[in-house]
Amino acid sequence: MIGMKYQPDNRKRSPMELAMSRNSFDCTDVILTNIFKNEAIVRNLKVEEVAQMISFSPSKLFLFFDNAVREEDNDLPNFGKI
Repeated sequence: MIGMKYQPDNRKRSPMELAMSRNSFDCTDVILTNIFKNEAIVRNLKVEEVAQMISFSPSKLFLFFDNAVREEDNDLPNFGKI
């Protein structure tokens, strides 16, 4: 995934959509493990795709949400940080 560009298939499906349509949990886990190494992939995610990931519920989905939320305000007490 490093250095790879976002490449939809001939039906304009992303690699994640294709993996989910094939019920490939292993493939979705690999994508989720490496998705934040290429910001182009993250930028091109569609809202529907994220909703589909939640419904599909691959075992590495937590990595997506752990990396998707960024702390920006260091002045908040620990209990107020997301």
